[in-house]
Amino acid sequence: MQGHRAAAWGRSMSTVSARPAAPRRRSATVATGLSLPLAIAVAVATALTPGDPAAAAGMSAQSGFVSEGVAGRLLFQRCDAGGLAKPLLALQDGTADRSMLAGIEQVRQVMLDADRPLYVEFVGEVAGAVLTARRFGRAIGHVANCAAAPAALAREVRLYAEGGLPAWRLRATSTGARLDEPGAKPVQFAALSLTDGDVGKKQRSYTTKSVPGGETMRLDVTEQACQDERSETAYGARVVAHYGKRRLEGCAARY
Repeated sequence: MQGHRAAAWGRSMSTVSARPAAPRRRSATVATGLSLPLAIAVAVATALTPGDPAAAAGMSAQSGFVSEGVAGRLLFQRCDAGGLAKPLLALQDGTADRSMLAGIEQVRQVMLDADRPLYVEFVGEVAGAVLTARRFGRAIGHVANCAAAPAALAREVRLYAEGGLPAWRLRATSTGARLDEPGAKPVQFAALSLTDGDVGKKQRSYTTKSVPGGETMRLDVTEQACQDERSETAYGARVVAHYGKRRLEGCAARY
């Protein structure tokens, strides 16, 4: 598994794709330490960025592990500070075009151990005993347990995207944005402005200008599963950044 762990962010994504994955048949298995009768999804609920429409709708950010149970059902168990919480919730995919399930399938097709629970991040809402995912963040195949999960994105981060060939990373908050590329000086931008008429759409565009310089960058975001095969990772959105004469393609874990 070591060779399949994600390298530093600066390594190039070998493949970024938004194609749907072919369905696979799997037996339900449970990771060591998750001794429950059915496969489980383990998750942590965190607060969303103030001003995020999902927060106003009563949703919360979730992260943890997902596995298939009987008849393809998904189950969820919270991971509290002191360990696993006992109540189980059913997990349903209510994301655009079922992008979470598509991303899970994409990662499982390239995982060395495709039957074990898979680490995922998403935004969802709870109603009774059912948790419904509304916005898929990412699924990472090389994360084997909660202790190995990546550090949570800061609460103020409104958009986080990265890509390869060449490698790049964009991080945006309500006060500004920053584009990083290996070997290059970071470029600072003013806060992203959502294009009129794009609010709430599956496809939306953001515009901003570099500070200083005033060069325009347009960021096109499409909510659909987007895969990086080399790091066993799938994301919830495909991103294309137009900056000067350049076109940077990648995926977004927050958008």
